[in-house]
Amino acid sequence: TNKLEGGAFYRYIRYNDRNNELRNNADAHVTSGYANFSGMAKKMMYSAGMTLQYNGMDVRTSGIRTSFDDFYLCPQASLMWMADPQKGRMLGLIYQCSVDEMPYSVINNYKNYSAPYHYTSGNPNLSTPIQHEAMANFAFDSHISMVLMYVHMTKPIYYEHGVDAQNQNITWARPENGRYRDLFAARVEFSYSPTKWWKTKFQTSAMKDIFVSKTETLKGKWCGKFWWDNNFNFTPTFGGSLNAYYETGMSFENYSWRPVGNVNASLWKSLCNNKLRLSLESTIWAKGRKSRTTGDGYTSYYRNTTKMTSFSFTLTWRFSGGKKVRQRDEAESVQDYNKIEETK
Repeated sequence: TNKLEGGAFYRYIRYNDRNNELRNNADAHVTSGYANFSGMAKKMMYSAGMTLQYNGMDVRTSGIRTSFDDFYLCPQASLMWMADPQKGRMLGLIYQCSVDEMPYSVINNYKNYSAPYHYTSGNPNLSTPIQHEAMANFAFDSHISMVLMYVHMTKPIYYEHGVDAQNQNITWARPENGRYRDLFAARVEFSYSPTKWWKTKFQTSAMKDIFVSKTETLKGKWCGKFWWDNNFNFTPTFGGSLNAYYETGMSFENYSWRPVGNVNASLWKSLCNNKLRLSLESTIWAKGRKSRTTGDGYTSYYRNTTKMTSFSFTLTWRFSGGKKVRQRDEAESVQDYNKIEETK
């Protein structure tokens, strides 16, 4: 079965901001139209489409007016082969081109002091970044899946940092367009149920970033991320979870981050025909974020010194209970298990 779809989209953005006597107002218009053709032949599903988008923007900052408008043509295509649906074996290929959000908050020639010795300036010559993304999905069976991704972004927006030429005690940050940014990533997921009451899932990903500006090429080191999620339903009225996350150190542009991670667990028990629910949630271990930013003549450091370990006990009484409430609790528990979150 083949089908052709089309449509149009319009969005109006009204932006008003006032910070440290700096007034920034913007009127933005996003208009787009798309056409997409899709179909299926035996075990093969395919689609191809095109989107034409117009971005228009008028920005007024401290009496200075800047106008911006441009057209973008964005193609998309996908192909999926279900080699063995019963055993969960499949191969998917996806390509899409997209336009990033317009940087209406920084398109202007202003200077804003967020601290006595640091200011951020705008840039009326910024261009909107365009992103090309290619992805391959593999599923070997119902337990193992893999994703490979390559992202190429043209004219990415980044912040240059430096020391003011008139006063060596003042630092500045200014948005600029880089030449391009490449991101390589891979992710592998393994899920299994050792028993009827225990579901476990392990996921790991690796990524590397390359950023090129007019003056330099920065190759970030490989970053690894690891998730281990466990969901327990010992009985219909008693269960819990145990989740862990860890991220190795990484770098991007002129930023460097140290490793970060946490381990959290929960227990819950329902009583009185599921009307009374007792739950205990805890963060057993957590490693806070540390980062470093380098610029032209200076280096700044950040450290999260907040004690992140915690324990919380909750008692909930529902005026309705029974089977429907228990099914909803189990569905929410499975949803939390399936959701992967990054803890920075």
